[in-house]
Amino acid sequence: MSSAPFYRRTTVLLGVVLLLGLALRLCYLSELVHAPDFDYPLNDPQFKDYWARAMVSGDWTPPAGKREGFIDGYPYPNPPGYSLYLAAIYALTDSSYLAPRIVQIALGLVNIVLVFVLGRALFGRVTGLIAAFLMATYWSMIYYEGELNQPVPFITLILCLMLVCHQWVLRPTPFHGLIAGLLLSAAALMRGEALSMGPVVFLWAAWAAWRMRRGRAFGVWAAGFVLGAALLVSPVTIRNYRASGTFTPIAHTGEVSLMIGNSEGADGYSPVTPALRTLVPDGSWNVFNIPVMMETLAARTGKERLTYQEWRDYFVSSARAWIRENPGAFFRLVLKRAVLYWSPTEIDENKVTTFEKEWSRTLRHLPGFPLPLTALALGLLRRRRDQRILSYADPALRPW
Repeated sequence: MSSAPFYRRTTVLLGVVLLLGLALRLCYLSELVHAPDFDYPLNDPQFKDYWARAMVSGDWTPPAGKREGFIDGYPYPNPPGYSLYLAAIYALTDSSYLAPRIVQIALGLVNIVLVFVLGRALFGRVTGLIAAFLMATYWSMIYYEGELNQPVPFITLILCLMLVCHQWVLRPTPFHGLIAGLLLSAAALMRGEALSMGPVVFLWAAWAAWRMRRGRAFGVWAAGFVLGAALLVSPVTIRNYRASGTFTPIAHTGEVSLMIGNSEGADGYSPVTPALRTLVPDGSWNVFNIPVMMETLAARTGKERLTYQEWRDYFVSSARAWIRENPGAFFRLVLKRAVLYWSPTEIDENKVTTFEKEWSRTLRHLPGFPLPLTALALGLLRRRRDQRILSYADPALRPW
């Protein structure tokens, strides 16, 4: 009974954090509805929006001045997950541009709770509340909840995956692996890079099972994990193989990014490079320009069009050749990207995010990456100084 007031205080504080997060999001939304691109998205959001609306309406006419990004005989150019998510919202709301923002604000509040639950489970209630506060007030989180892009639902899926994995260690059941696989594959359909997390999660589960001497439980988990991952990803992979004759798990534009990031003039963060300008007259990189790039490459070889295999070979071989010929420049770019990853400035994506923050009366006053990075550093230092050994079996560490 003595702990009841503490639990009530925790609940009240979490409620305050959620109300603060909701207020900030509604303030930003009241600004965003007046932005010129609110109902006319650009770059990546424009293609995702076009794809979603086409699925709902059946009208595949591209936006004015754009070429259709889909090419016969090629895999999907983008992961289909976010466009399917948008299509579901549009189908239920008469294609409202406001609806996906409201849904993503709701998901943003869910993410605050998920971060609290995860932080509490692993490090205690104070840490959970601090993490929830940072999630509620971090300007970038609020900004992306207003964009027609995948970060918000992707983060939701990854947080759920982490909680399911934690629950499996506490109380293993046959379904934890299946759910973890479904969550990972759903995240991969939002961002294909999430597939690279599969081996990491698998090895972590194997290590945890070995440490706790749960070999049989791991076998059941592993079978469910592989099945869950295959259930969502395999239909997309099969479709891509039938279309192109190549094994492309989710989408195909990664090879273009590989060449853009590893070519003469690459700066480590911008897609505008001399190599790209030779393929697209205006130097921009978006899915709608894929037909132009394909036709330019085909003309160089005297062909009417390129097969997908020829397309992929060109970009991959170009990137590999540049890396072989410029190993020093390649490693400098890798180092630069690593530094930029941890830098206090948000890297631009589709729009100049720094200007978006300065333009907003709400976002300009909110903390950025330095605050959670500092909290992480201080937490790691404190944890190293503290000699306690956390045990998964400790009931105090359980999330519920």
